[in-house]
Amino acid sequence: MAWSIWGRKTAPSLDIPDDIPHRLLTEINRYRASWRIQDLELDQKLCDQAQYHSVEQAKMGQCSHFGSYGANPLTRAYIAGYTNPKIICENIAEGYATPIAVVKAWYNSAPHRRNLLERSCTKIGIGIHAIGATRYWTLIMISEPNDTTIALLSGPLYRSRVSNFHRHLISSGPKST
Repeated sequence: MAWSIWGRKTAPSLDIPDDIPHRLLTEINRYRASWRIQDLELDQKLCDQAQYHSVEQAKMGQCSHFGSYGANPLTRAYIAGYTNPKIICENIAEGYATPIAVVKAWYNSAPHRRNLLERSCTKIGIGIHAIGATRYWTLIMISEPNDTTIALLSGPLYRSRVSNFHRHLISSGPKST
């Protein structure tokens, strides 16, 4: 299978077993269930964008919400077909070996935990890519369409170091009928 963004194709990482994204989703949904929040549903188009972003981060050798061509979480959601979601949450990480390790790190970081527990999010895309032993993780979570989009971007999570949390409000303007 190949992932794409803007028509460019990229192969999945050969170092990532096929069950890792599903194990990650299971861990995230188990955590959400402990807070009585509905499960997230895996969305293939969001997975394609999350995977592409993980590959880009690996190629750049850095954890960032912004890709080499200027793409950001809003761009990734738009390309996946979500032109006006109410909320977009993105968590990224670098260097964690297992789904349990990266989810535990996100649990222990207030901004990342806030994203995982966002009640209005119903869909998720998961991307994982490895360069050698270093894995790059991307989660994109979205809610249903609305007139205003809020992007919740947790700072990159480098092993155990957490950077600042950013909240951006982007007004989409009036809808045409």
